[in-house]
Amino acid sequence: MEGKHYFCAMRGIEEEIIRILTEEGAAFIRFTDITELPPEQNRNLPRAVSFGITLTPSYVQKVKETPDYVQMIIAQNQIEEDEFHLKELRAGELADRIAELLVLEGYQAYSLSDNNVIATHAWDAENLRTLLPQKTVAVLAGAGWVGKNNLLITPAYGPALTLGTVLTDAPLHIAGTQPMESKCGACRICTDICPAGAIYGKAWERHIPREERIDIHRCTTCLKCLVHCPYTRKYLKCRE
Repeated sequence: MEGKHYFCAMRGIEEEIIRILTEEGAAFIRFTDITELPPEQNRNLPRAVSFGITLTPSYVQKVKETPDYVQMIIAQNQIEEDEFHLKELRAGELADRIAELLVLEGYQAYSLSDNNVIATHAWDAENLRTLLPQKTVAVLAGAGWVGKNNLLITPAYGPALTLGTVLTDAPLHIAGTQPMESKCGACRICTDICPAGAIYGKAWERHIPREERIDIHRCTTCLKCLVHCPYTRKYLKCRE
């Protein structure tokens, strides 16, 4: 009977996580095994919650149609009102909330929100790098693949989303999903459209250093590689 009660309690926690994230607009929610990652990345926690919140088609279209959109909102001091910025913050807040829920239930949990990563000294400001990129966990969860633009690409939304991640030792039910193969193929749209020439056009593989695929210091986060990705265009077309 104890095992049955434990199973029901665990299912209740999973359902609560799914309920919270769904109500807050998560487009995908996945529980995944991260034991293959080294301890410095997974913090000796075996599982993770990975979720994504999509950018609205109207926002993506606006960025696509506005020359130098990011430079414009910076010049007009409107970053705090930008949808991408707000949804990144929201994803981080939700990850913190899920981590707190798991801790209250007696489990270990670590949120990969920007605030928590910085607070726990897991952010390398000089090299603009975290110990564990959220897209790595999303790939392990089978949510998509890392494109040549160094963003998570999902089949349904392209890279038009922000990510949230929580590492935990809670015995979440793992669906057994496998990482997706890259579907970028010979496409060079993000490489050719990058005004800074920061994208080298090399397909992502876990053993290939980031520096061989993208110059992160030259990237201006202009979002052009995000909005012009064929999978983003597919997302927009499906919402017409």
